[in-house]
Order: sequence, then structure tokens, then C-alpha cells
Amino acid sequence: MTIFTEKLDTPSRENTNPPARADISTVVFDMDGTLLDTLTDTVVAINHTMSTHGFPQLDARYIRSVLGNGVVNLLGSCVPDGQENPAFDAALTTYKTFYAQHAADRTAPYPGISELVDDLLARSYRIAIVSNKFDAVVQELNMTYFDGRFPVALGENEAAGIRRKPHPDMVIRALELLGADAAHAIYLGDSEVDLETARNSGLPCLSCTWGFREEAFLLEHGATDIVREPHEVLERLEGVTSA
Repeated sequence: MTIFTEKLDTPSRENTNPPARADISTVVFDMDGTLLDTLTDTVVAINHTMSTHGFPQLDARYIRSVLGNGVVNLLGSCVPDGQENPAFDAALTTYKTFYAQHAADRTAPYPGISELVDDLLARSYRIAIVSNKFDAVVQELNMTYFDGRFPVALGENEAAGIRRKPHPDMVIRALELLGADAAHAIYLGDSEVDLETARNSGLPCLSCTWGFREEAFLLEHGATDIVREPHEVLERLEGVTSA
């Protein structure tokens, strides 16, 4: 099984994210593993795809470990021989079709996330979602679970020239749409992809441990600011802004 990852000219893991500044007014969120627990629906869709094309089933632990790099890399990490498999394109279509129809079957916000979103909006923070999930599903999930409270929600849209994370393009675009700038923004995510995205965007990163990566893994990949419960995000921001 071949796992495909994209190499970027990014700082090494020893180079940490910029420190949080004292006037944060914008929070850019990852979606999967940060706002929403999407694991079960993803596992079901992956294994539906595997069985449809005669590939072996995969356990949730493995699928969890390869989430975060977009749907093509996800399937490339699951289908035997990855993108070299002659059936890869058909499997990708199967996955995208099935997942689009079942993305909200078992997905839910993590405990405390809805309250965090409400509290941020009540305090006039600007908020956005940037996700490597395909864009139509990002829009659906924003409406389903947050009633569109995120005014900017961006999914994968490389066809429009916006490269997926960990390139900075999606964050830059989200800040533009919010009318915000990186000097007053912070990024919240749960994975090494999010750490790289924040670095590449010049944003400090809050790394959450309730998602798809363990705290030790995040620390090994350069995390310097850890939050373990959603309420800690606002506490951290309010602590920063009052510094």
C-alpha cells in the first residue's frame, strides 16, 4: 500500500509556529477532527468503496491516521498500490459519491464546539473554516451543524487555483473574504497538516487534542500551544487579548 504525501518547501519541525499575538480578532478553523467528529462516516464510506471494488476492509485506527491530506491522498493511502491502481479513479468516484450522500449520518460537533462558536461570535471574533474535504460537503456540513454561522467555509477547490492545505492559499483566501489579515489571526487544528498550514500562512497555531492526532504526536510535529477542551480556546484567546 502506497501512502502519497505532497512535499512542500516548509520549515522543519524544529521551527515552531509564530507566537500568539495580543490582538487576535480572527480564528481560522480546520473542520475534520477540530469542529466535527467525521471519523465514523469517513470509515463507512472508505470501506463501502473498498468492498465495491474488491479491496480489503480497513480499520478505523488506520483510516484515522491518514486523514487530513485531502480525498485523493486519503484514497491513495487506502487503495492497494494507491494512485497506480487501475481502479483508483473509479474508486475515487465511488467514495466521493457515497460520502456526499452520507456525510452527516453519524457526524457531530465535538462536545463544547457549538458553544465555542457562539461565544466567539458574541465577542465579535471573525471565524472561518478551511478544509481539505471537497467543497460541496464543507458547505453542507457548515449549514447542517452550524446553521451557516461560519460566514466563510472553504473546501478543496484546486480547480480554481486554490491549493489545498498545507499550502497557505485557503487561509489567505479565507482572510480575504473575512476582510481580516494574518497579523490578527490564529489557526485551530488537530493535525500535523494544520501545523504546517499555520506555519506556511504565518499564523500562530492552537493544536487541539480531541481530534484525530494524539498530543504526543502533535508535540513531536512542532506543536507549542495545546488545547484539550474547546472552552480552553476562548480562555486562551481572552488571556492573549488581555495580555
